[in-house]
Amino acid sequence: RKLFKNLWIDASDYKWTEYSIIELSFSALAHNTGKELQADLIWKIEQIALAHDITLSLAPSLQTKFYLLIEQLSKKAKVVLLIDEYD
Repeated sequence: RKLFKNLWIDASDYKWTEYSIIELSFSALAHNTGKELQADLIWKIEQIALAHDITLSLAPSLQTKFYLLIEQLSKKAKVVLLIDEYD
């Protein structure tokens, strides 16, 4: 909400509902090789899960970990996925 201070929405009756956020900034991940990128994505997804008391250790792949993270977070609240594309 502090980002909107002194703007119309700050003074409005907008409901400032909090959501679980998955933020992936690809510029902050190793990306010299596909294996490095995948390893860093797994690490980042696991860090997000830990921050929300979710365990993904049994998931066998990056795709499964990501799916389970979204699925488990959505049981707690709506999920917002922010992807900062890096090119």
